[in-house]
Amino acid sequence: MSRDGEQHHALLGDDIPPKQRGGDEDNQTQSNFHPSSGLYRFVVLVLICNTTFGSYYCYDIPGALKGQLFMHFPEMTQLQYNLLYSLYSWPNTVQVFFGGYIIDRYLGVRRGCAICCVVLCFGQALVCFGVQQRRVDLVLAGRFLFGVGGETLAVGQSAYAAQWFKGAELATAFGVVLSFSRIGSAVNFDVSPAVVEYVNESQPGSGLIWAMYVGNMFCVFSLLCCLLLNWMDHRAEKMRLDTDSVESMVSDEEVSIVCAHACVHVHVCVGGGGVEGGSG
Repeated sequence: MSRDGEQHHALLGDDIPPKQRGGDEDNQTQSNFHPSSGLYRFVVLVLICNTTFGSYYCYDIPGALKGQLFMHFPEMTQLQYNLLYSLYSWPNTVQVFFGGYIIDRYLGVRRGCAICCVVLCFGQALVCFGVQQRRVDLVLAGRFLFGVGGETLAVGQSAYAAQWFKGAELATAFGVVLSFSRIGSAVNFDVSPAVVEYVNESQPGSGLIWAMYVGNMFCVFSLLCCLLLNWMDHRAEKMRLDTDSVESMVSDEEVSIVCAHACVHVHVCVGGGGVEGGSG
């Protein structure tokens, strides 16, 4: 079990026996922002979705700005461009298993997600610095570091969804989280080229650098959402009485294994597809 308070399989107020509820908590239950309320859980779901928004946004920046990258790095080869995706994808065929296990056994979901978001920010910042210094090696190192945090964060995000939603809600929550995360990729393909075009009008040659920093700002935004989510999760845990809770339909270890398998299969395909697409 996680160290985040033995997990939160019963965050709903209905799971707490009435005889064990104090008068203060009865008043809190009536509040619209009690952890058992629909509003509270809706905000939690929105924050869960946004924890990986920056990750998905930055992941596809090389695809949205391929032409600009080759213009900015005249010495860049097709293989080096393909490595921008491969260095992200291939390590995650193994790393997500260890990342999920470490989150489950040692860090806990809250701390694990926060650390992964920080790693994402540093990875994208290194990419930005490499672009600014016109050093492909730094860009590739930044993409590798970015990947180390990216998919482990996705595992933690899924674990969060499994803690807060159960039964018939779980599949819907997973669907919403996955759909919203992919919005980051879609937004990137519209925003990044627009940033390059806008900045190049006033500062020729600086558009790509600013587009990369915009991606880094989205990573910082995801970090802030993660910290707020952690606070709301911690608040809900403190308000929950130490009673026997209704167990989740699946264990946390099973959730992590399923999420890790999904990440492995998806990113093996994406990594291979990126190489094929690039060479074609």
